[in-house]
Amino acid sequence: MKRSIFLLLDHHPETGETLADIHAFVLEHARRADALGFDALWLAEHHFLRIGTVPNPAVMLAAIAMETERLRLGPAVSVLPYRNPVLVAEDYALVDQLSRGRLNMGVGCGSQRAEFAGLGVEFESRNNDFHRNLDALRELWSGDKLNVVPCQPRPPIYVATTNADTARAVGRRGDSVITLLRPGTPGLDALAALLAAHRQGLEEGGHARASAEVVVALLAHAALKDAAARRAAVPAIARFPGAPSMDDAEADRLYLSMQQAATACFGAPEQARDIVARLEREGVAHIAFITRFGNLGPAAAHRSLQLVAPTA
Repeated sequence: MKRSIFLLLDHHPETGETLADIHAFVLEHARRADALGFDALWLAEHHFLRIGTVPNPAVMLAAIAMETERLRLGPAVSVLPYRNPVLVAEDYALVDQLSRGRLNMGVGCGSQRAEFAGLGVEFESRNNDFHRNLDALRELWSGDKLNVVPCQPRPPIYVATTNADTARAVGRRGDSVITLLRPGTPGLDALAALLAAHRQGLEEGGHARASAEVVVALLAHAALKDAAARRAAVPAIARFPGAPSMDDAEADRLYLSMQQAATACFGAPEQARDIVARLEREGVAHIAFITRFGNLGPAAAHRSLQLVAPTA
């Protein structure tokens, strides 16, 4: 089972949190994840909204590359309709060079209407724009047009989706998938269908099953006792931008339901291990833990990271 960390970096200035605090946390968390043996770090791209504070993950990933030795580094995801594909190709080729070949290229078509509007990009054409720009990215990386090219011959592509049909199509092309178990996901049935569809796509495309993977991102917070994990995670869940608006009582019920359904990795170390084992039985081979969300304290996030680490 591969284990990664996923950093959404939602911003809650009403709590006194500053951007400097967030970005200092990122570098320290990355250093710790690298030392603990995590496989990769994923960084979300967002604009205008407080659901994320990194408008161009390539910039932050370049900084993280200088602070780490073995972590693979990827956007989760680079929203391809937002930018000229030449600029995307150049930015992430440089990340791959600076990290000495550790880039995982996460890509997606985007879903935030407000971001598209703010950037002056057409929302309704995003799927066509995504596929056109992804084709251009591949071509640019395999040609001689750019003044910087990836260190890897072919950086792996990870396409964001929660849709089984899309996962099958991604598999046919030989690419990997990155998906998210959102707060409130009722169970693992849809995830199991997506995993099966991706495997089917790989077979249909003539690709070895081991040549690509599905990364499953989910909220995670562990502490030495479940009560301590619950006290820290519940108010953070209530503030999490991907969850419906709720008070702490509703967030507490969501904590328990997600823990029981294994759609989040919450609790004491033994509970976290049980949840990881359950996901592995469902066919999950790579988990990306969302280790800080809703202004969860940095110290608590660092401790949780250690408790869900590959060596824990």
